[in-house]
Amino acid sequence: MQNDGVRPSGFTFSIMLSSVSSAIYGKQMHGAILRRGGSLSNVVLGNCLIDMYGKLGFLDYAFGVFFTMEELDIISWNSLISGCLKSGYGELALDQFCLMRSSGYLADEFTVSIIMTACSNMQNLEKGKQIFALCVKVGFLCNSILLSATIDLFSKCNRLDDSIMLFGELDRWDSAIINSMISSYARHGFGEDAMQLFVLSLREDFRPTEFTLSSVVSSTTDLPVECGSQVHSLAIKLERMMDLQPESLLPYLLLAQAYEMRGRWEGVVRVRKAMRQKGVVKKHDKLDAAGE
Repeated sequence: MQNDGVRPSGFTFSIMLSSVSSAIYGKQMHGAILRRGGSLSNVVLGNCLIDMYGKLGFLDYAFGVFFTMEELDIISWNSLISGCLKSGYGELALDQFCLMRSSGYLADEFTVSIIMTACSNMQNLEKGKQIFALCVKVGFLCNSILLSATIDLFSKCNRLDDSIMLFGELDRWDSAIINSMISSYARHGFGEDAMQLFVLSLREDFRPTEFTLSSVVSSTTDLPVECGSQVHSLAIKLERMMDLQPESLLPYLLLAQAYEMRGRWEGVVRVRKAMRQKGVVKKHDKLDAAGE
């Protein structure tokens, strides 16, 4: 485009910034914007730069752009707060949230979902309860990320009953919410409840994550071996649902781990046989050793 003498517009730069995956290219892009007369009065470009630096872990650059912008909006704050969280600075994210509100900006659903995730990561129950009360007040309880983070927060803070209560009061579930509840059950050792919800989620065509499957398998180590076999049959279905490659080892290795932890080596051998029938490449040393 530039070779043809066409100058990139602010919209062009915003698209390019959203696809940058390297700090070197990001800084070069930033420099190109300034050299071509780009002004930080363009709030869209400024927000894109904050978001880019936050995703790349260059939080100091993100703050640098933020403080030099002539105009801010809620997206500017969200991008900065999200960058703090992604860089591992949960407390800093909370500080920016408080500063944002004291500056007169109103939080949106994305803001509170970020902050609730930060509270969950830090197991900050009191702050999380305050955020949840705010969400109830302004009507943000349809946000899946917020609800799943709240369920996770209660569980991490040994308030599983609150997680169960919130989950049961919801009119509608999705994969994120169900995954959080399954992992909450598993975290507290309720393997049978985790298994039942896992089975229900598959019957209702929800899409469990790999982390969910790992949680379910690890929580069945104290259950009868038949439950582990049920996980295996469901794991095969999960492999199709998640569009994994046919040679994926994950469902097999997780099940083999569950059998191994209970000393059921015949189960490990059965998993290996299934891998051979499926043409799955063997990459797990313990699995190979168990079958010899």
